[in-house]
Amino acid sequence: MGSNRSRERAFGSGQWIGFSAALLIGLCLLSAAAISWARARIAGTLALHGGHLALLQRLWPFFLFGCLAALAGHLYLRALRQQGQPRPGRLLAGAIVIHLLAAPALPLTSSDVFSYLAYARLMHDGRNPYRSGPADLGERDRRRPLVEPRWLHTPMVYGPIAGAATAAIAPVEDLTRSLWAFKLEMLLAALAAVLLAYGFCRSCLPPGRAEAAFIFFAWNPLFAWEISGQAHTEGLVLVGLVCFVWAATRGREWLALLGLVIAFYTKLVLLPLLCLYLCYVAWRRPSRAIAMIGAVGAVGAALLAPYWQGGATVRGPLATLVADPTLTARSLTDLLVWLLRPLGPQAQRGVYWTALAMGTVLLASFGIRAARRARSLQQVFRDGLVFFLLYDLIAAPWFQSWYVTWLLPLGLVEPDARWRTLIASYSMLALVQYAVPLDPVTYLAINAIALRMLYQLLRPGRLAEAGMTAAAPPACVYDAIPVGFYDAVLRGGNPVRRLWHLAKFERVLDCLPQRSGGSILDIGCFAGSFLSLVPEGRFGRQLGVDILRSQVEYARARYGTAFREFRHISDLGALETIHETFDCITGIELIEHLKPAEVRSLMRHAAQKLAPGGRLVLTTPNYASSWPLLEALLNRFSDVRYEEQHITRFTYFQIERQLTTLYPDFQQQFNVDLKTTTHFITPFLAGLSFRGARFLSRLAPDRRWRQPFGNLVLLVLERARESAGEMTPADVAASA
Repeated sequence: MGSNRSRERAFGSGQWIGFSAALLIGLCLLSAAAISWARARIAGTLALHGGHLALLQRLWPFFLFGCLAALAGHLYLRALRQQGQPRPGRLLAGAIVIHLLAAPALPLTSSDVFSYLAYARLMHDGRNPYRSGPADLGERDRRRPLVEPRWLHTPMVYGPIAGAATAAIAPVEDLTRSLWAFKLEMLLAALAAVLLAYGFCRSCLPPGRAEAAFIFFAWNPLFAWEISGQAHTEGLVLVGLVCFVWAATRGREWLALLGLVIAFYTKLVLLPLLCLYLCYVAWRRPSRAIAMIGAVGAVGAALLAPYWQGGATVRGPLATLVADPTLTARSLTDLLVWLLRPLGPQAQRGVYWTALAMGTVLLASFGIRAARRARSLQQVFRDGLVFFLLYDLIAAPWFQSWYVTWLLPLGLVEPDARWRTLIASYSMLALVQYAVPLDPVTYLAINAIALRMLYQLLRPGRLAEAGMTAAAPPACVYDAIPVGFYDAVLRGGNPVRRLWHLAKFERVLDCLPQRSGGSILDIGCFAGSFLSLVPEGRFGRQLGVDILRSQVEYARARYGTAFREFRHISDLGALETIHETFDCITGIELIEHLKPAEVRSLMRHAAQKLAPGGRLVLTTPNYASSWPLLEALLNRFSDVRYEEQHITRFTYFQIERQLTTLYPDFQQQFNVDLKTTTHFITPFLAGLSFRGARFLSRLAPDRRWRQPFGNLVLLVLERARESAGEMTPADVAASA
């Protein structure tokens, strides 16, 4: 009996801890709401785009908001990891508290709600919001100056269900009352989504997983803030998507279609998920899929009928599916367009269409693959999740934080908790980034982190002791690479590939001593391309070694001279046969091709062959950048299979620790002279202008460019002076 009472007390304590976490998350959001009221009071207006305030007055609300968001995110992620979750009823109460405490917020991180109010006023005046923009309200209307200027002349871009929610507040003429009426609608939508998720978890998921999944969805601070606090119509999207997930899991296909229709006709960008589910139905029941397509069209016609005034009626909603070079935000495309401002609008449009084409190809290739394998519901859910992750992280020219909420219902049904961790972390980073509004830089940094997590999920397997990813692919036959392949690329191949290799070699040259008369050893010289760029005036003794005899023979015939020698070695152990020391040693994109034991051997031989104070320069792909995505694309669409070549994988953040783990004498024998990354953006601009991209790549010296998310890590090591008892290079040569 006493034991049972102890368990009951412990369980009750766990319940209180769980509800306390929800209350603390809610209080963080309530404090953020108070900041929104203080900002409006100090600014003297609800408008968010005014420039009459000093910079500090504009930034302090966002900094404080970011701090509160970080605390709420910490509590949320901690609750996800909590063992022994409290009873579902308390979890539901906690979720409701979180959303209610977020609801009092005024517009702070988004002004979209004012666009909805403007469209509602247009409806009240008898105008069609799908043919008119907020500017048509006239100068005296109080809603007009609150709308973001870029949307003043834009008809409604949301689907007809969002239009119906807007129409519901059209009779409310007072600005303040209409604001709170619309916020109430979205709060009710958020609570409806929470209740649907609660029902789904209780009825469809096993104990333990059900509680964790519900916390993941309903306690998410981004969900509560963006929908209950900032009144985005994603609340209606979530109602539809949770309904879809629940009904599809139960085998209720028509009800699942209804949920998708609600989501789709709120935001048309949800079309890919609708198509994927129709493919799933078509593989099993083609006739039913055809009937469903007809039903989707009929519902759309009925919803648009009250607004229909010809084809121009759908111009606004279709703008979310088609390209517009004037609309970029918080994305890689946005950064590229911004960087090319000095070159004029034509260059900006060119890079926009290039980036859009690449993103479209990525999504289309994945979408086709997903449609072909949509044979199970779990595959539909997983591929839908990955599709929208790729859209948010890479392909979307225009991105906003609340788009991440689309992932929550698909994560709700995901059996692998690691995917929920990815989505939860991504959503928290998307919320915290408001603290440092350096768009799109902050978003790209967040995306790099999320991409790395995504890559680890899609390609699992890590070498835990070194903190790196280790592949176990089939052995790569390097002899299959055409002789002189990369040298041909460097001399006149694809401009992106060409600049990739040329800029890499130029960066390495920049890191080498400028004095004359030195000696250099290039390990893994391949076809001799790098040494061919090294002038005799700087290095009078040049030696390149490689295990590929045919490539070495090519290098010897093409670039061999009296001062530049190329030598074949059978393996890294054959470096012992080189009885001399060097001022510099390079290993350019080499160590990722080596097994951990071979990396250890390389570092040991480099320490032996390098003169005291000499430099070892290493480059390797940075797996904490967009490189994993580039590698996946190259594996699929090019004639090179890097998944078979890259065995040991490094990141900018951990490369020193990784090398120390693999070679314990690393810190004793080497000092880090420079650690940075290269190849962030400029190689990809070579498709537009090789010369212009090369010029941009040379603007920032390595020692001033220390950002961590470039696609290549550049590490410059200096050989330490010998300590007592350590064998010097001279001793090695003498003993040999």
